[in-house]
Amino acid sequence: MVSWSFGVNFVVVCAAKDRNMPTAFSTETRKSNMPKGVTIANGIIASIVVLLLPVAEAFGIGDFFWVLFSVGVVFLLFSYIPMFPAFLKLRRIDPNRNRLFRVPGSRAVLSVLAWLPVVILVLAAFITIVPLDGSESELAKLPMLITVIAFIILGEVVRIVAGKKRPQAYLGMGKSGEPPARSLPGAEVEEERSQREEHLARN
Repeated sequence: MVSWSFGVNFVVVCAAKDRNMPTAFSTETRKSNMPKGVTIANGIIASIVVLLLPVAEAFGIGDFFWVLFSVGVVFLLFSYIPMFPAFLKLRRIDPNRNRLFRVPGSRAVLSVLAWLPVVILVLAAFITIVPLDGSESELAKLPMLITVIAFIILGEVVRIVAGKKRPQAYLGMGKSGEPPARSLPGAEVEEERSQREEHLARN
């Protein structure tokens, strides 16, 4: 669970360095280059949520935790949706790059393999938060739907405000070319390069 949380935090660090999130989230520890600012923010937010649970119970909204839990699941589903179209685009605009693993198949097969999970993810998110009828169990989804919409709007506001400090927007490899190199420790970059070369030599 801890390693998964740090994986998400690294994504936030990259977004903050690209000015898609507040720069306070881009800070890292000096010794190991682990996310610092976003990890502290996560701890503070999680602590606040835990402290609010008894208050929610006292006001008769005991489903508060499960609403936030469901919203987290929905955003987890959302996060996987762009990965599959991104795979197809990279295969189209950067087909000759040497990769550790290359998914076999024709363009038609790859399109089916990519778009099928997208449809499943969208349907799963839709069924989770959108009431399908007027029954009590379905109407109980409304708080989740409202919370998801509110967080999407909040996220866009944060992205737009943070983006005002961005010197130039990165428009993707098709328009802006190679993305800027990330600030990884030199030893880690060298290790990754040697592993790639060994793999390509074996294959």
